[in-house]
Amino acid sequence: MEEKHRKVLQDNRVYLIENLDMKCLIDHLTSLLNENMEERIMNEPTKRDKIVAFLGILKNRGPTAFSQFLEALTNAGFDFVRKKLEGDLSPTRRPVQETRGAVCEAGVKAAAAVHDWLTTLDPTVLDSIVTEKAMTMMSDDVSNVIHIGKIMGFPQGKLQAYQSEHPFCVANQASCMFSDWRSKNSDRATVAEFVKLLREAGIDDNRLKCVFLKEYSRPGDRKPAFV
Repeated sequence: MEEKHRKVLQDNRVYLIENLDMKCLIDHLTSLLNENMEERIMNEPTKRDKIVAFLGILKNRGPTAFSQFLEALTNAGFDFVRKKLEGDLSPTRRPVQETRGAVCEAGVKAAAAVHDWLTTLDPTVLDSIVTEKAMTMMSDDVSNVIHIGKIMGFPQGKLQAYQSEHPFCVANQASCMFSDWRSKNSDRATVAEFVKLLREAGIDDNRLKCVFLKEYSRPGDRKPAFV
């Protein structure tokens, strides 16, 4: 890897930790990582640790590693991260005042890119019933079933019942809760409504983007309601 590529990765270390999700990215890195490397990364205990481990490996993966990484970002739905890295590599220098204006504009566009991904889905997908697969994938990201359950309209007693039934696995608690939410709301349990509630609960938007763009990547191939 060239020194300028190492530098841009180091300079953007915090940005990458905050914006990447290895659960979404790992499947697109097969040309860069072998099975042992993948296992080492995914065995790290936290989201941050996984990304740190990956970045440590990436810089030693040869002269084409950076370009392969950029391609993987695009394929995994992190094109806004790719554009940030490529922008920081640009040698173009402009007057300070102009640069400040451009930075402000770029910041607005970058923020919009993070939150506008839902509009890239076909309207029929947004209005369709959320799939079991999508709910199961998102249940892994729930850390407090009481918090999100209240946002979804469940009474305290019902939420405590989920905890009692699955005392050692929050993901199972969330999975049961999501299924009941879909059954209770019937045709109102749409993709758009589900994402809205998860956002209100503070679920990471990059994770939402990863799951839902992957699950509904072909809007024309609409999935059955209860896959």
